[in-house]
Amino acid sequence: MQQIVITGAVTSGGADRTGLYSTLVEICQPHAEKVYSPLDVIKFKGTNEERYQRAVRLVESANLLVAESSLPSTGQGIDIQEANRNNVPILILAEKGSKVSGLTLGSPMLKELI
Repeated sequence: MQQIVITGAVTSGGADRTGLYSTLVEICQPHAEKVYSPLDVIKFKGTNEERYQRAVRLVESANLLVAESSLPSTGQGIDIQEANRNNVPILILAEKGSKVSGLTLGSPMLKELI
């Protein structure tokens, strides 16, 4: 099953990113049977431990990780590391002028920065 995981800041700086994530989901949907995004994270009601395990499982089974990296996100760093560990290709998206972490840019599974 083709699966895409979109990752990005959910609570960083009070910026409302829901419209952006909705658009990214719409763009990705024709290319995968399942698309997960920060919108799903917002709806998830489990414990912190359950949240962590869910995130790791999603990335482990993904065919592509799309990382919207315009805003800093600790959780996204964990997702990117899991993608590297599991040989999941990574696509980084960032708004012009954003400071994307050097560790993210040095990720061995990074395929493209847009």
